[in-house]
Amino acid sequence: SGVDKVTNTFTLASTNPSMKIEEAGQPRGASSSNFYTGAVFRDLILNWDVTALDGLLMATTNFLAKFPAAATAGTFANDPKNYYHPLGAWTCSVTKDGSAFDKLVSASLNINGGTELFKIASGAQNPDGASYGGQEVTGTLTILPADATEWNDFTGQTVGDYTILFTSPNSIVDTTKWTITIELTQCYIENYTEKAQQQMFGADLAIRTLDHTSDSAVKVTVVSRQPL
Repeated sequence: SGVDKVTNTFTLASTNPSMKIEEAGQPRGASSSNFYTGAVFRDLILNWDVTALDGLLMATTNFLAKFPAAATAGTFANDPKNYYHPLGAWTCSVTKDGSAFDKLVSASLNINGGTELFKIASGAQNPDGASYGGQEVTGTLTILPADATEWNDFTGQTVGDYTILFTSPNSIVDTTKWTITIELTQCYIENYTEKAQQQMFGADLAIRTLDHTSDSAVKVTVVSRQPL
């Protein structure tokens, strides 16, 4: 027994597989859980702010599923409440086209997988199936611009390759840290809004990504723990 590091890489696929999600600890009894079948994730929203004292990277996901049904609870070999706790004090670094991009203050990303459930008059109240639409990543990057580079990228509609690396101060094994790497291989600026930021000149960049042959609209690599 013990732990080791594991690396997982995710991109947006052409279809979104359905899942069964178990909601443990519901009021009908300690031995029962609510199960949501046919579940698909609609989107994942990531938010972070380097000026926040807790240094948390926040994630919110929206999913669609059939109406829940109660059944005997499963057993959790890797119980989150015992093995996974909120990790604060994450640091963030960014590169653009391979060079350091020391301008980012905060950001919000919406990763949209393009999946929706649909209903037809089939005599049931549950959704009847899933449809797979367009996939995209949109969001806002708040920066402290040092020059007119981003403004010129906006006016010239220049595509940039942004890589955002989050690193936790907590180690998994030895000196290996928890990390999350988000690659926006083809990202362009839709809007440029000037604003005051920390008593300095700042700007909000509304961004959108294009689909990339190998990296899709976004590529995420996670280094985390794996129980042995």
